[in-house]
Amino acid sequence: LAPVPATTLFQEFRNVARALRGSLTRDTADAPQGWPPDLRQLGGRISHVSTAFGLRAMLLLEGSLAADLVPVATQLSDGASPTGGYAAKTQSEPRPEATATVLLALQQIDGTASLHKQLDTMRKNITDFERTRPYILTTLLETSRQLAPGSELTADLIRSLLDARRPYGDLLLWPEKVEPLLVSPAPSIAHTARAVRALAQVAKPAPEVRAALDQAAAWLAGQRDLGNVSEIIDRPLEDGRIEQHYIRHFTAAWVVKALI
Repeated sequence: LAPVPATTLFQEFRNVARALRGSLTRDTADAPQGWPPDLRQLGGRISHVSTAFGLRAMLLLEGSLAADLVPVATQLSDGASPTGGYAAKTQSEPRPEATATVLLALQQIDGTASLHKQLDTMRKNITDFERTRPYILTTLLETSRQLAPGSELTADLIRSLLDARRPYGDLLLWPEKVEPLLVSPAPSIAHTARAVRALAQVAKPAPEVRAALDQAAAWLAGQRDLGNVSEIIDRPLEDGRIEQHYIRHFTAAWVVKALI
């Protein structure tokens, strides 16, 4: 048998785009609505956050918003809460990290759109809890840097992210969480990579930021365990309950992004 020719990278991208488009949840009139959180459960209830990730991926793969995805983008834009924020499927009300994820997608779709109300909602929803989670801080910083690069919010998020480091020998690195009562949390490759990626995108970084990037990137370059990790955002609510939101981190991809 003749050898099967290798698939080109362009063909792989087209295959991924085709698979993503085939995973869209559609209404009874076959109009696309968005993506569910788990693509293994086709036709599931869509999520604003998963739809934002899906649209961003399609923009990367196809270069622009295809006509058949315009209704998806419109529904995402119109899906904000009355206060202007967004929530993931497992969240009871708008959360800043969910709002940040959606806003970044909307900005990439239409760079002229006014997103100040939603950005202000994101800022108001940042509490002491959010400052203990590097994942949340990096998500917020990536959006704030894009939408309001010279703002007080961006400067505050940079400071909070730097403060979330912990000492490991002679290095300052990022663990998964930095809550006050935690005892010696281990450094996290995925969270350090996400932090490096977010800080590296800051325009004209201060010397402290540059020093943080240099030592963290050198540490990342020496790591060999690039297995994927996950975390649960266990946010305490005012009524005493705990709201849990599950996050998967694709470690190798984040390390590549950080080092590039």
